[in-house]
Amino acid sequence: MQENLRSSIFRIPSLLKVQNERAYKPHAFSFGPWHFHNQDLMRATKQFKKMLFKGLIQRFRERLNVNVEVDLSLSEQELEGAVSAIRERLKNARSNKKRELQEAIKAVGSKARECYEGGIVVTQEEFHKLLLLDGCFIIELFRKGAGEVSLQESEYTLFSSGMILTIYHDLFLLENQIPWFVLELLFDKTRGPESKMTLVELAITFIHSAFSSDDKHLISNELLNSSSRIVHIIDLTVRYLGSSAKLEREKQQPKQSQSRINWGRCLCSSAKERKKQQPKQSQHLIDYNSIPSATRLREAGVKFKTVAKRNILDVRFDENKGNLEIPSLLIHPATEAIFRNLIGFQICSPWVWWAWVAPSVIINYTVLLDCLVDSTEDVDLLCRSGIFSNWLNNKEAVDLLNRLCSGYQMEKFHYAHLCEEINSYCRKCSRRWRVSFIDNYLTKPWAIVSVIFAAIVLVFTIMQVFYK
Repeated sequence: MQENLRSSIFRIPSLLKVQNERAYKPHAFSFGPWHFHNQDLMRATKQFKKMLFKGLIQRFRERLNVNVEVDLSLSEQELEGAVSAIRERLKNARSNKKRELQEAIKAVGSKARECYEGGIVVTQEEFHKLLLLDGCFIIELFRKGAGEVSLQESEYTLFSSGMILTIYHDLFLLENQIPWFVLELLFDKTRGPESKMTLVELAITFIHSAFSSDDKHLISNELLNSSSRIVHIIDLTVRYLGSSAKLEREKQQPKQSQSRINWGRCLCSSAKERKKQQPKQSQHLIDYNSIPSATRLREAGVKFKTVAKRNILDVRFDENKGNLEIPSLLIHPATEAIFRNLIGFQICSPWVWWAWVAPSVIINYTVLLDCLVDSTEDVDLLCRSGIFSNWLNNKEAVDLLNRLCSGYQMEKFHYAHLCEEINSYCRKCSRRWRVSFIDNYLTKPWAIVSVIFAAIVLVFTIMQVFYK
């Protein structure tokens, strides 16, 4: 029991892998000990890890060179006795810094081993080496991605769009994690004067880029001060995504949503099939308060608005204006793997009950996406509204969003109140007729001409009847 409390990096259960096994396996980068012996991955990407590590140590040595130049210009009379010591220090700077990092990793090696559920099979020496190399690679990735450290010409390939998508996939895998305290230790040991952001800020900048093409994002003070409670990057991602959705989830929920709901059957099918199944559900289950697809909502008068500086889970509806406010979402080849591993972490860690992140809130979000998207027309509408940035073709995006929520269960639907507001708005027939009339007759030139001509004919007909 004590081991389970300490463990924070879990093996994905076979039951979860049924939906898409590839979503839980690294494609190119192995981080941590569980995929360390995959030689294909090691050969393909170890050169990138060594390249960033070498650049990190070299940057430290260059900072020492700058200090020597400053000393030469300010205190010439004191240099004679110190010059030999300074030269020796410069000569050994690379090996000394590397040795310092190695010793720091050794000091926390046993604690890091306890983070992996079920233990690991690599030797102690191998484990320390991979923590050092993988940890420094991730930190440098964050620094260079945020622009705190400039890119070298040899690193352009690593930061190409195709390679970044691969990194998105592999870095967000639950089985591919490094303990957060290891990253923080290496970050503190390698922090230079150019560093103005904390590790949490750097990591969230990278995390945000995997979910949204919008550069603007907010980080709550509560999250910035939670570094000591973070266990790894997946944990930080869940905390970040859930932080701004707290207030929306605290809105008054329908009374029926407080009872237990079994989503086993519902979540293994599409939104369209779920709606057909609802009447057959037993009495003790709450009704699935679904909403129509995006195109049908638009026909009912709902307008889609994208919003900045809000996390993707923070979806809101303005009943007065009929605006459904959805933060922008980036859809790319790694999207499914990211969401499935975030959900997998919440399922595998029953001890994690964060004050602002309910265990099923990410599953709720995928259910909401499934409701909104039934066809390629829905994807096209949401792309034109600025809500989706789709790097796939529309059919692939539909398939991805419809299967994201497959195979999961949850006890509460946090968007139930939102769905009720939307459905209430859509039930007003006058609004639906007005929107339908505008869409059918006032959006195309020939349709407008036809309406005007019909109106003129109607007026003349009435006048003719009146004068007769």
